[in-house]
Amino acid sequence: MKKSLLIKVGFCLLVNQHFAQAPSAAFAPVKDRLERWDDIRGAWLAAAIQALAMNRNVPDRTFPEDFTPYEMLSMIPVSERQDLRQMVIENQRVATSNGAPLTDFGLFSAMLEHSFCNRIFGRTYGDPHLKSYDRATYSFQTVGEFVLSKNTNGLFEVQTRQRAQDDNFSLNAAVAMNIAGDRLCFYAADKPDDIQQTPLRLNGQPIQLQGRSFYLPHGGVIRLDGRNYTIAWPFWVKRICQRHCWRL
Repeated sequence: MKKSLLIKVGFCLLVNQHFAQAPSAAFAPVKDRLERWDDIRGAWLAAAIQALAMNRNVPDRTFPEDFTPYEMLSMIPVSERQDLRQMVIENQRVATSNGAPLTDFGLFSAMLEHSFCNRIFGRTYGDPHLKSYDRATYSFQTVGEFVLSKNTNGLFEVQTRQRAQDDNFSLNAAVAMNIAGDRLCFYAADKPDDIQQTPLRLNGQPIQLQGRSFYLPHGGVIRLDGRNYTIAWPFWVKRICQRHCWRL
């Protein structure tokens, strides 16, 4: 029996953001509205967006749900998100006319707009077979390290390592991800150190999931369900699944 990785990636693309080092004044009314929606979760969401805009660690969650900022935003009822969308439009005009930078406000605006869109999925599995975001399917039975998917703002990238099994096919043996600045790696085999108890390395250090969720510093979440792992980016959701595959 050989181990390989089944990788499934779903994403809703965010526009490029230029993150400055201070919260924008235009974000203040949005922050107030989020806190009126929920004085605990809304306050955390606003603080998390500001932290992400300044490339800082997301504050600790003070509620039981393991939502990322994007997932929390998506939990707001549609009618309230539509009101927030109108508020964004009105405040964006003010921010533009005053020359205020679109920092956390710009990030929130992009997250909010994409909370209304549908997800699309890409996948790599087997030896390996791939399905692209435009639903094309093909096989890529070669050996090496490859960029599976990435965006242009430097906050999302997935790389895979394909290892030969015999002369005819290869398997996904490892995957590395940039999760909004955190580097997470899965190893089906050939660990980079002598620690065999866990397949996970976060920013170069081994981690084990004691519970069902592990919070990443920059807002992502690792969830464990049986042998399957789901990685949630702070801006959108990706799924990385590890399972045993039989190979003769």
